[in-house]
Amino acid sequence: MARRTLLTHLIFGFSGLAGLGYQIVWARQFAVGLGHELPSVFAVIVAFFGGLALGAWGLDGSIGRSRHPERWYAALEFLIAGWALITIALIPSVNAFAPGLIGVEPNPVVHWAWALGLPFITLLPATMAMGATLPALERFVAALRSRGRTVAGLYAANTIGAAAGVLCTAFLLLPSFGVVRSMVVLAALNVLCAIGILLVRPPGGPIAPPRLKPIQDGIGQVRLGLTLFVTGALGIGYEVLGVRVLAQVMQNTVYSFACALAVYLVFTSLGAVVYHQRWRALPFRPLLGSLMIALSATCLLGILVLARGPELHHGFQNLIGGGFGGAILAEMTLAVLVFGAPSFLMGALFSHLVEAAKHERGGVGRALGINTLGGMVGPIVFGIVLLPLAGARHALAALALIYLVFLPERRPNALAPALVPLALLLLLPANLVLVTTAPDGRVIDYREGILGAIAIVEDEQRNRALKVNNQFDMGSTVSVFLERRLAHVPLLLHEDPRTALFLGVGTGITMGAATIHPDLELTGVELVPEIIELMDHFEHANERVHRRAGSRMRAADARRYVRASREQYDVIIADLYHPARDGAGSLYTVEHFRAIRDRLADGGLFCQWLPVYQLDEEMLRVIIRSFLEVYPDGYAVLASYNVETPCLGLIARRSAEPPLREDLFGEEWFDRRVQARELLPLLQQQQQALYEPFALFGTLIADAGGLRAYAGDGPLNTDQFPVVTYGAPRYAYVPHEPPADRLNRLLSVTSSTAASLLEPRHERFVERMRDVHVARDLYLRGEAQRLQGRRDAAIAEYVASAARSRDFKTSYVVALGLLREVAREDEVAAREGLRGLVRARPDRPEAESFLRTLESR
Repeated sequence: MARRTLLTHLIFGFSGLAGLGYQIVWARQFAVGLGHELPSVFAVIVAFFGGLALGAWGLDGSIGRSRHPERWYAALEFLIAGWALITIALIPSVNAFAPGLIGVEPNPVVHWAWALGLPFITLLPATMAMGATLPALERFVAALRSRGRTVAGLYAANTIGAAAGVLCTAFLLLPSFGVVRSMVVLAALNVLCAIGILLVRPPGGPIAPPRLKPIQDGIGQVRLGLTLFVTGALGIGYEVLGVRVLAQVMQNTVYSFACALAVYLVFTSLGAVVYHQRWRALPFRPLLGSLMIALSATCLLGILVLARGPELHHGFQNLIGGGFGGAILAEMTLAVLVFGAPSFLMGALFSHLVEAAKHERGGVGRALGINTLGGMVGPIVFGIVLLPLAGARHALAALALIYLVFLPERRPNALAPALVPLALLLLLPANLVLVTTAPDGRVIDYREGILGAIAIVEDEQRNRALKVNNQFDMGSTVSVFLERRLAHVPLLLHEDPRTALFLGVGTGITMGAATIHPDLELTGVELVPEIIELMDHFEHANERVHRRAGSRMRAADARRYVRASREQYDVIIADLYHPARDGAGSLYTVEHFRAIRDRLADGGLFCQWLPVYQLDEEMLRVIIRSFLEVYPDGYAVLASYNVETPCLGLIARRSAEPPLREDLFGEEWFDRRVQARELLPLLQQQQQALYEPFALFGTLIADAGGLRAYAGDGPLNTDQFPVVTYGAPRYAYVPHEPPADRLNRLLSVTSSTAASLLEPRHERFVERMRDVHVARDLYLRGEAQRLQGRRDAAIAEYVASAARSRDFKTSYVVALGLLREVAREDEVAAREGLRGLVRARPDRPEAESFLRTLESR
């Protein structure tokens, strides 16, 4: 029997692996349809836990009365596998019509109802079956061993399998196989579990229910049920709050969350194992009280760990070493300090309570259902209500103290240990604001929103920046020049824009720049509501666009908004989404690009900005291929001539026809678009160097053929195969090379193709633009040399750039400025460089004048 029992535990471990694997896949699938807004964030949690609770509670009696629990278990596993395969097609279908049901600006009640109801109903057959597997298998094992208390061992096996499922799905299945094949693999595990349990069952007739020795010092069924519910809420609440605070310390990628969840599950399993081996024979009430007090204390200690999170994480990284594996291990080590002890005790506490709830005709399912129902409520109470109202520190402290409220003993000697967590309250920090600032900087505003911690930081020069979860800079006053160009370049490449949609608003600087364009209606979509509330901090740079008549601000998920809206826009500008951030990868998919195409008016223009400095070359190629899949005539521009943080814009028009002659760019286009509309002085006021056609069209770097040559063949980023979601974070953990190297390789392949975007009738203009593009590339190579400390090589590139084109003015100015610096240290080298610059640009007097000054000394 021991061998059969061991195999049964192994089977249940694989069942747990499949179950958590499904949860991760389903969460990813629903996120692309329902979005990442508040109701959607909790949709799969509620659906998953709600289904588990219904299945565990509803089927508990039937399973408890059955003399063939192994058949129940096998049928449940077959049902899970079958429904999981159905969801491969069902969830995309639900996602297709969900945005329309929810609407663009939904009533909160409507939004919550659809966002929670659709996943709940869609997943219900599978989740109910999952909830009933523990009661079925527990009864089978209890009879097999003729021992009544077997919950803890099975729970431990299932939970350690769940931890393996989290890691396997996040690190292996989804990155390697995509959604469909991952679901097939997980369903196959369920089928194997079903077959396995039928093979493991002993020969003979029905299984007799085991006799149970009643617990002598229990707490009553009502009190027991309430304790199960509350501890379920507290356990998941601690996980939600802990992960939210850790998001300010770790990289906030899909791998970060997988690491935290895996640690939580591993230690929960260990707690159940220790309870099963060491503690289950102890008196019920004293052990329950000890576990509750210890949980209260360890949750409070977790706050102290979180407060030192940045220093601890940095120390672990230095100790463990670099590389992707080292970075992941550092995050897991920090998660162990935060979640290890509390989740260990939670595993033991759950096992203790469920063992007490069991009787000869069942009870395990109902106990599991009550606890799981509490787990469904916990994220809502702590993540939605308490977090924004009180902050993470106070929410966590309240959570820890609630454990003490439900202590089973009221005698003074039993309550004395509770003084320990009460004393720990005195050691807690005032808050958990984990925001990194410049040495002389300060945090001038901070909001703990449900979707992230938002901070406005200011340095000693009074430059301000917007930070989300302390990891992502969403814009700053230092980068005003660049952020404004993100609006102006695509807007000026459309002949007559009347409506513009900005997906991702941040500081509002980019959207605010568009206010100088006449008769332009603006709509901005921003996921995090607190970001919109904090835009006043940037009013001197964003033109108060969020309060401007004719501008609309929407707090919504970009994907859901695009699919739900029926409006069409002349220009759609998608912001520099941080590709490594969890959820951002879905904004670079083929499906999303198609949805945006449907929102473009006839002849409308779409610009997707890409942060080249946050992407490795493989992911950059994947996104370009995905873009060209939808927009085969797309082309590319550079936002500015910056090699430290280069920004690439992928641009396309909505048109089934090849580009017409009047769609091609030239001096006439510039005159119509800029000069005739009197935009030039307004652009100059915003310090935008778009003063002539050579400056505007000098941003062109590739036509569709050039992009296709660079991107090559390979996978696309799709909802079913989210390549970017799992590939981009690897660069965030371990940057491989300077962004300038990737940019220069891109230009070496594509730059020669940009001239095809120009009006060919004006041959002289086209030839001058070719020279501008060559001069620009030389200048960017010089910038790369300068950043690497090769000053002389940089000057040589600048001079060559100045010699190639008089219309590209940047290189001459930069070369002269650098040579002035050189002259302070080495006049001989400066004079040599100046002579080259004078030969390159004899029409400019500044270099010759400075050279004469040096030679006269």
